[in-house]
Amino acid sequence: MSTEQQFTNPRIAHGVLLLVLLVCTSFVPHLYQNWPWGWLAPLIVYFALAVFIPSMRCSLVWLRLGRVALASLAVTLLVMIVTALVLLGIMRVPHTGHRPFLLPFEQSCGLVAAGVLFSVINAVREEFICRGVLYDSLDALWGNWAAIGVSALIFGMAHLQGVPSGISGALLAGLYGLALGGLRVWTGGLLLPVVAHIAADATIFYLMASSGNP
Repeated sequence: MSTEQQFTNPRIAHGVLLLVLLVCTSFVPHLYQNWPWGWLAPLIVYFALAVFIPSMRCSLVWLRLGRVALASLAVTLLVMIVTALVLLGIMRVPHTGHRPFLLPFEQSCGLVAAGVLFSVINAVREEFICRGVLYDSLDALWGNWAAIGVSALIFGMAHLQGVPSGISGALLAGLYGLALGGLRVWTGGLLLPVVAHIAADATIFYLMASSGNP
């Protein structure tokens, strides 16, 4: 793809816009340091622009559920089970310092509702960004295999301060991102990656909630 085509390809433009919004958010500590606004605020602005700018609205092609078949459901279930087992294995000693971060709705909604809200919001915002906008832009630029790898790399680096944290946490998140990217390509949409991600976040929430009061 030529340089001129890259700049005029609307799918690539979507990714560039979202990256700019994410970078701008990083300079606003109140948003960047408070879950879920670090990634949710740029996504909200992105969707607002997509609604009001006709050219963006017409080129918003990544927002698809995808195909759901018995085989893809079985693989998704396998990913969910393996992810839960890995998280249960490496997080047997709870990291209580993350509890306030992971339970933002607990006092107002109750523990169960807080878990549902956390798992759904976190999974949707991260999948919309990594396997949605950014994946689609990278796919338009370099093809689907590069899109899977680079979006997984971005996903892993974004989890350096996540749960689990550090280099090991980022590596695990990167591998998980590869699996979700594979689901994204196989099914042609975001439904099953989001479902698998919700299950992983629900497992993390359960482990943090089981850690007791901070």
